Amino acid sequence: MPDLCFSSYAQTAVGRALRQVDPGRGPLASPTFRPGLTIRKPDGSTSQLTGPDLAVLGAGAVVGLDPRALVRTDPPAGATEVEPNYLASVELAPVELPWLLTPARPGGDQDAQRLRPWLVLVVVVDRPGVLRPGRPLPVLTADVAELPDLDDSWAWAHVQQPAAGAAAPPGLPALTAQAVARLVCPRQLHPSMRWLACLVPAFAGGRAAGLGLRLEGVEHAGAWDVGTPGTVQLPVYASWSFATGEEGDFEHLVRRLRPLDKDQLRGLGVRMVNIATPWAADPRPLAGTSGPATVPVCGALRSFADTPPGTAPPGAIADLRIRLRAQLNAPAARLRGQRPDGDATGAVAPPIYGGRHLLQDTVAPPESPALPIAPPDWVSTLNFDVAARIAAGVGAEFVRTHQEDLMAKAWEQVGAIREANACRRVAELGAAVAASLHRRHVTTLEVGEVIALAAPAAARARTTASRTTLATETVVSTLAGGAATSTFARLVRPCGPVARAAGTRAANIVSRGLAGQVTVPAPTPLIRRLAGGSPPATADALGTMVATAVDRGQAGLAGRRIVALQAIADVARADGLTEPADLLQAKVSAMTPDISLARAGRVLDLARAIQGQLPTVCQTLSDTVTMLDSPQFTGAGDGKVTSLGIQVDPARLRERIVGALRPEPGIAARVAANVSIPPDLLPPAPLDPVMAYPRFPIPTALALLEQAAEWFLPGIGQVPGETAALLQPNPVFIESFLVGLAEEMNRELRWRGYPTDLRGTPFDTFWPRPEGGADIPPIHTWRGGLGTHLDAQAQGLVVLLVRGTVVRRFPDMVVAAVPGRTASDSSTWLAPLFLIPVDSQTAAYVFGLNSNEVQAEPAPDDPGWYFAFQEHGYRLRFGFDDPPDPPPPPDPPMTNWNQLNWSLVPQRRGFVYAGDPFRAPHPTGGPEDPQWGRDAADIARIALQQPFRVLISARRLVRS
Repeated sequence: MPDLCFSSYAQTAVGRALRQVDPGRGPLASPTFRPGLTIRKPDGSTSQLTGPDLAVLGAGAVVGLDPRALVRTDPPAGATEVEPNYLASVELAPVELPWLLTPARPGGDQDAQRLRPWLVLVVVVDRPGVLRPGRPLPVLTADVAELPDLDDSWAWAHVQQPAAGAAAPPGLPALTAQAVARLVCPRQLHPSMRWLACLVPAFAGGRAAGLGLRLEGVEHAGAWDVGTPGTVQLPVYASWSFATGEEGDFEHLVRRLRPLDKDQLRGLGVRMVNIATPWAADPRPLAGTSGPATVPVCGALRSFADTPPGTAPPGAIADLRIRLRAQLNAPAARLRGQRPDGDATGAVAPPIYGGRHLLQDTVAPPESPALPIAPPDWVSTLNFDVAARIAAGVGAEFVRTHQEDLMAKAWEQVGAIREANACRRVAELGAAVAASLHRRHVTTLEVGEVIALAAPAAARARTTASRTTLATETVVSTLAGGAATSTFARLVRPCGPVARAAGTRAANIVSRGLAGQVTVPAPTPLIRRLAGGSPPATADALGTMVATAVDRGQAGLAGRRIVALQAIADVARADGLTEPADLLQAKVSAMTPDISLARAGRVLDLARAIQGQLPTVCQTLSDTVTMLDSPQFTGAGDGKVTSLGIQVDPARLRERIVGALRPEPGIAARVAANVSIPPDLLPPAPLDPVMAYPRFPIPTALALLEQAAEWFLPGIGQVPGETAALLQPNPVFIESFLVGLAEEMNRELRWRGYPTDLRGTPFDTFWPRPEGGADIPPIHTWRGGLGTHLDAQAQGLVVLLVRGTVVRRFPDMVVAAVPGRTASDSSTWLAPLFLIPVDSQTAAYVFGLNSNEVQAEPAPDDPGWYFAFQEHGYRLRFGFDDPPDPPPPPDPPMTNWNQLNWSLVPQRRGFVYAGDPFRAPHPTGGPEDPQWGRDAADIARIALQQPFRVLISARRLVRS
């Protein structure tokens, strides 16, 4: 860790002023301090004043420690599975605290100065009664054999601070961005034991004060003597407990991982299923089988090895599909009044997975499509392939197991759909009743009668495709004004005085008026009558008017005439008079940029639109009005369209009015105005019930792992420990599983009365990707083969399966995919997309890698991909490696301090002794390199454990 530097001690100005030097062993005299003052005179000379000797407080004045002084402990309080090869430590603040009450200055030469701290960290076996309450501090009763040698305490207290220009790790500024003091206990821990770490005084005066006793002897003698066996009671400033795990640190456990061998890889992810007698109620074996007939079934994950073949002959597979087809198609045959021979299914048959999504109630094997409309290949594969059908069945079983919880979540999502459907049901009933009344009382009327009936709503009844109203149709027709009103119908009602005097009926008058057979004397031209004026004679006259203040009124007049001409064109087209309608439409289109304004009758908006071209528009209007009476125009419409109006076909108009008075569209529009429905839920017909389905955005891979782990990865229970393997997803199984979930969930929804059409895709996510998102499109849109519908991110995955103690002991270890060409550049490493914890010692790390890349043979310029296992670097720990297995030769030479292990480090009584020399050859280096036993800073640099990293070739994990 180059961003850290260590110092052997830290003292305040008072400590540096002490005259006594720490000899490194034995008791220290009571400290004294003589203050001094230097006076500088005006002439530049100085004089020195020296005060009396003053006593300095020592450890005997301490009866407690502020808990805030403890910055961090390692291992943390309550930790389990702690690596026994590491040393316990505690970090303190301020940095001078461990030496604050030591009554001496550091001893030794200038390059290696040593200073013993006034408090030390001890670690003892945690047993009942070892720590009990006391006054003023809790009391630790320990065997001296479990305590470190105080003459060696100088080596296990140091100061850590950031190096110059060092950057703190992201998110962890509190750990390395400030200087801290650290006390380390040099005791070697044993595996699988509980331990108690205690902060205790190192001097007799501190021991007496903490126990509330009277000091006997020298205040700054050691609190215990390792040469004097027995037990000793010590006050405890702070304590915590932890437990060690099995032997082995991260490096040791990662080195134990081995790839699976070829035979294990070949069977991983595959289960052999015996299909010799597929139905318990049908003891007949399949054709060509006289014993077990197995087929391989791959789970959601499988190895890259070739799938082992089964023992089922082709004839047995074909026979199974024939029997399946009879079973699956039996319900549809029953509904058609057929009963296949040998049908023993009764009222219940196996489901056709995916059939409802594609509206298929029958299915045939892919090699013999015998259906009028063959479903996509994936439906046949899913229902007749043993492996796919098993996967769908596993999904269906999950829904059946959790149906109550799933339905509770489904009802939470349905919201106001039930209320909307209730409203639509009432509207549907009203529409049916109104349609019956319309059929009986409106469709039987003649044209005059139906016009009279519709007269109150003539301005709202839309009778043409261009949404022309009935009022407009009658106005632009040759029917005399007022003849299409309710008043006229009352005047000439049957048996009325007018009808008796004239000897005719209103219906006859209206019908003949529409056809142009009855009219008023000297009728007014239609355009003049509708627009309320006459057009100017020439464009010149209009040009003069445009320059006047009344030019806007002229634009309004032109707008009204354009509206009238557009109405004539629309009505003529609705009445089958296409040629004159086209001629008029061309003229209107030349005059206005927006036909919709003319059709809607928005005269003011239309006047503003034509304001800039008013002379041209008026000239065109004049020409159009003149054209209405030209022989060419009247001949185009067989004389039915003239300046006096349109001779409307009464029969055609009657049909349009009857259609406009149909009640169903109005009821549907009223419902739509009162009930807002999202676009994706709109039913095909206006009053049909709203159909929906719940969405469960859960990663169903975790559900599969919980429900049936042996189908998530068949054979996972037989994977030996301390192994790693590279696997690939099985898209056929995943898609089949999701279809099975949807099929059974939709059936349950229908059974519970949920408003659904059985075509929804409630589960569309398989992998627990952090960004979420669907892994499959809606099932009813599938068209390709089974296994081709997964999202690109869900397809391009590889899975690193690791089973070993390292997973349980280090669940937060860093695992990454590393390109061999740039392994030294950590920015090119790929982190896993997500992690799936399989069990306590098994984890699946999923990477977005191409399966062909990880299987490629290494080349000189491309060594391929590797997987890195790395220890987190934010934990600062001190200790030594476990001895290698097998043991090294006696006294092996070391080239660097990272090779130091517990078999080489100097020890006494189970403690590391920094003052003892090495027996084995060890690194010496230059003055800047750490040296064993020189000072506490060098001991810290040597004992600091660097994060470990190992790379394993992906190729080895694929093919072993």
